[in-house]
Amino acid sequence: GTRLLVNYYAVLILDQANKKHLNTYGLDISEQLPWLIQEMEANNRLTRREKYLDKLYELAENYQALP
Repeated sequence: GTRLLVNYYAVLILDQANKKHLNTYGLDISEQLPWLIQEMEANNRLTRREKYLDKLYELAENYQALP
């Protein structure tokens, strides 16, 4: 669960950096989104899992990275 949340928040931070044009290394979160969505869907132990998934689906749509 912890690794999953770290990856989730890392993706959110990179999304914010992209919106503010601060992603100077050009890290592409679209490659991580399908994997992260699948991992999140398979995990039933997270209390706010549905909230996390809703945000990931929104990001995947924005980055055209649906699994």
